[in-house]
Amino acid sequence: MRNFREPPARHSGAGGLVTTLPDMVALIRALMPGGDMLLQPDSMVLITASQLPDGRVIRFPELGDIEGKAYGAAGAVSLTSGPADHPQSTG
Repeated sequence: MRNFREPPARHSGAGGLVTTLPDMVALIRALMPGGDMLLQPDSMVLITASQLPDGRVIRFPELGDIEGKAYGAAGAVSLTSGPADHPQSTG
């Protein structure tokens, strides 16, 4: 069993992040539109909009540019849905 009190072997945005399933479900519900939201609407716009400069997209070394995908304020975001995406996956 890994000791989560020790730093991870490499630096990662969520390296060492640990939670329980009920807490994760509560967080996801608080981020969903409708009802009592955890974040202000302006924050949600930043999360779901590309924070990359115009003309930049996500790029992977062996896959190249991934069109229609970018990074929002909280992680990857779909700008357009691709063939493998759900039609309502944008944002």
